Amino acid sequence: MLVLSSCVFVFQLKAEGEVLISVDPYTQVNPGDEFNITFHVENVLAESNVVAFELQLDWDPSFVVGVKISEILYHSITPESEWDNIWILANKINNTAGNAYLAYLFQDIDRAVTNGYAPITGSNTLATLTLRALKNTGTAPLNFTVAKAGGFYYDKWQLCVPTQVPVNATGGSVVITNRLPTIYIKAEGSIDPASAPISTLDNITYTLTSNIASDTDGIFIERDNITLDGAGFTLEGIGVQNSRGISLVTITNATITHMNIVSFWEGIYLCGGWQNNIIWNHIADNNVGIDVYSGRHTIVENVFVNNDLVCALGRSNLIYHNNFLNSSAHVAEAYPGNYYQIWDDGYPSGGNYWSDYNGTDMYSGEYQNETGSDGIGDSPYGISFYENMDNYPLKKFYSGPHDVGITCLETSKKVLARGFCLNASVKITNYGVEPEVLNTTIYANSTFAGGLPNMTLPSRNSTTGTCLWNSTGFGFGIYNITAHVSTVEGESDIEDNSCSDWVILTLPGDTDGDFVVNNSDAGRLAAGFELGSNHSDWNPDLDINCDNIVDIYDAILLANYYNGHYP
Repeated sequence: MLVLSSCVFVFQLKAEGEVLISVDPYTQVNPGDEFNITFHVENVLAESNVVAFELQLDWDPSFVVGVKISEILYHSITPESEWDNIWILANKINNTAGNAYLAYLFQDIDRAVTNGYAPITGSNTLATLTLRALKNTGTAPLNFTVAKAGGFYYDKWQLCVPTQVPVNATGGSVVITNRLPTIYIKAEGSIDPASAPISTLDNITYTLTSNIASDTDGIFIERDNITLDGAGFTLEGIGVQNSRGISLVTITNATITHMNIVSFWEGIYLCGGWQNNIIWNHIADNNVGIDVYSGRHTIVENVFVNNDLVCALGRSNLIYHNNFLNSSAHVAEAYPGNYYQIWDDGYPSGGNYWSDYNGTDMYSGEYQNETGSDGIGDSPYGISFYENMDNYPLKKFYSGPHDVGITCLETSKKVLARGFCLNASVKITNYGVEPEVLNTTIYANSTFAGGLPNMTLPSRNSTTGTCLWNSTGFGFGIYNITAHVSTVEGESDIEDNSCSDWVILTLPGDTDGDFVVNNSDAGRLAAGFELGSNHSDWNPDLDINCDNIVDIYDAILLANYYNGHYP
């Protein structure tokens, strides 16, 4: 298969009329087949001053060869035009260098010589370039260049082009991949065809050595007690109805791991057999992510994305720590009868992450009745048949047994008088299954402002710690207050290990953060006068000296700095 990484390249001639030149490639062909690339021009206006231009498409000649350029030698940009207003001055294919060259004039030659250019308008297809994909595989650049024309000779006349900024634009790449027939791992241990990019040293562990593209079924396993390790490579189909990425029929104790399985009718198909393991795979863009017509399989720590149906299941399968994302339906019953699936690993290990789960996380514990969040939903996730349910749905994408994160950072006020202190409260959650020792640091911009060292947090538990930031010595301005919790051993998802808030550090008496102490601030303070931190109308930004009450001492500070400003 030949794949152009960008389906449409569009580049602009820098002229007043915003003329667009684009190339529209065919996206997929098999090696040895021909495919077309079409050149277009759009929005040619009289005021564009576009008279003539050159196009060139370059390729690696070891990947593709040019076959022909098809074009209408005399035609109009606007079909209804009464006279031909595009002339092709030159077109040629150079397979030695690996390029196709075309030159166009946007008006009649006589009028070009007499007047310099002719006013024209419109859009149309310029030409179609036919290429042939070779047998080579790999990646090579595909470069498209548009430039102004100048100094062309046609019937001994020289064309002089008005001033115009040339554009030399490059983009895209060509990937040629051979699509393979179905690959079989045979019952006696051999691989058919032998040229398939799968290696084994012991007929037990089979490892992909490159990506595999398939027109029909991908890999059919006929051998028990093996491991198929994708090593992070991709098994890709083309969405053919009833095609299967990996098939295991009456197979027992096989493990499928580290595979990317995309664009099949069914990503993985299990029929008959027992106790197979589907672990650490990324299964995306299939009609059915995994189709199970048997039982007692273990399906854990996989990511299912954009499958129309994620799981069609048989009986008594163990399914937990998976991530089910953006699917029109997550689960359906594949095997008729009242069969129960196990959708979680108990507490505190938990169940699966479901992108459509909208339950709260206010409580913790085996019965979700203890105060404090734990990264597990407070109510089960209901499955669509026979009262199956995930009793401990995860509130966060599962990324491994060791995972901590900051779920909230709050400052005690948003406007702080320089020289005074505020509290930064940090809520930290241990999503993992082991207790962790954590160090949390607070920064004001890039300056260390406090920390919570050596804090032990049990598994599936959360805690809130408070740091005091003393603003003495800091300059006026808006500060980004950032909390960071240390990465624990084995943690892969660290995006939520940091959290930020903001604070305005200003003059004492500036209660609205505009760096001026004036009547507006005095009015605000008067409105909140004598209110304490336990009052429903409490505004902490009015408590200038941070003693949890708005009183005469705050009024004195405002008076001392009245009419003060920064800068």
